[in-house]
Amino acid sequence: MSALALVLLVLIFENSGAQDKLVVSFTPNWASIIRGESINMTCNGADSTQFYVWYKDQKLVKVGLGVNQYSIDFAYTWHSGDYLCETVNATSDPVRLDVRNVNLLLQVPHSVYEGDSVSLRCHSYPGYSAGGTIFYNKDNEIIQSTGEETLSLEKISMGAAGHYSCKKTIFYGNQNDHQHIAEGTLAVKELFSSPHLDVNPQEVTNGANMTLTCNRMSKSAPDLLFAFYRGKKTVKEFSPSNKYQVWSTKPNHSGNYTCEVRTSNYNVKKRSPVLHIQIQAHYPLSGEKKKFKPNKI
Repeated sequence: MSALALVLLVLIFENSGAQDKLVVSFTPNWASIIRGESINMTCNGADSTQFYVWYKDQKLVKVGLGVNQYSIDFAYTWHSGDYLCETVNATSDPVRLDVRNVNLLLQVPHSVYEGDSVSLRCHSYPGYSAGGTIFYNKDNEIIQSTGEETLSLEKISMGAAGHYSCKKTIFYGNQNDHQHIAEGTLAVKELFSSPHLDVNPQEVTNGANMTLTCNRMSKSAPDLLFAFYRGKKTVKEFSPSNKYQVWSTKPNHSGNYTCEVRTSNYNVKKRSPVLHIQIQAHYPLSGEKKKFKPNKI
């Protein structure tokens, strides 16, 4: 290891207490490739003036100023592994690359979130001619038999995750043709969890102010919009605020409330369970007496 790399590793270690996240992306965006193909990795999330360190399976493979990319021009099976990048004050999660020595490969993308539109590719070894392609879902049902090597899935839900397979005929020069089957798993990450409603105060009395909060766990969707409903009536249209406030509540504010969260592009939408709110009448506390003031003479 060079002296520069050692100095950089020391700096990273000293700053490891307050690290942010970087993200490694692949071009092309496939989790697996066939032996002999090329792939480029990019470390996203830091400016180009920083030092970058690249690791494969926790072993240093590259280091340099502004080197936010790592390329493999001719992949061998031993290039398979977990890759991550680091800067002085940030680090990425490891991302898996698989290099397969096969004639047919079902390629799926990395980092797929619900609401994304993605493609699956039934890819044959470069240089071989191939016939039509058939795609199957996890129940072994045909979902596409047009002969195209790519299957497009639009605005996918969490239910799209699972096992897929494809079949293709490959021709080997003057030899007989053979049918090959490739299998792969599509992992879909949740963009944000289903919301739930909270009310403050928990017991709302007539005339008091009430605040409803639509809470959700956001994973990778910073720009969300919120709407609120009482029964079938919309009481607040979609907006960036996750709060709905009612001043000086009345009995007719009682009802079944829900909130809805959606992305700005409408691709993902989720609604909370019903929260019943009953506006309580205000009664004097037990033993409370009305103060009497005598008239002045």
